[in-house]
Amino acid sequence: MLPQKKTLRDWMLATYADGEIRNIAQRGCDRGTRGLAYYEHTCEIYRQFKDALWQMLAAEKRARAPGKLLLEWFAQETCNSAIPGSYTNDDGDMVSAEKFEQRVVWYCARLTARAILADRGCAVSKLNT
Repeated sequence: MLPQKKTLRDWMLATYADGEIRNIAQRGCDRGTRGLAYYEHTCEIYRQFKDALWQMLAAEKRARAPGKLLLEWFAQETCNSAIPGSYTNDDGDMVSAEKFEQRVVWYCARLTARAILADRGCAVSKLNT
């Protein structure tokens, strides 16, 4: 069970050292990040912060792709995995709720890590997922 925190940001600040936050901001989570590698953990984080995660995705979509549907935009952003086939079927579709929830958490963790760095005055490169 994860420690109860009010926000994903609070959870990340309590869980990760500065270097880990920078790594998440720069590289994302899909290559294995402590606390975010297993469905058990990411699905629990998803359940704990689901409403806020969807608000974060909607805000990001509005800023980056205002004319697209949220799920269409999200699929394009996240199904281009560096590890082909590991999260999608041959058609590029998510194959389980757990995989989808994991992708949402990973994407929002990266956005949150970038926001933490920006708030600290650190340079943050353009998001490339």
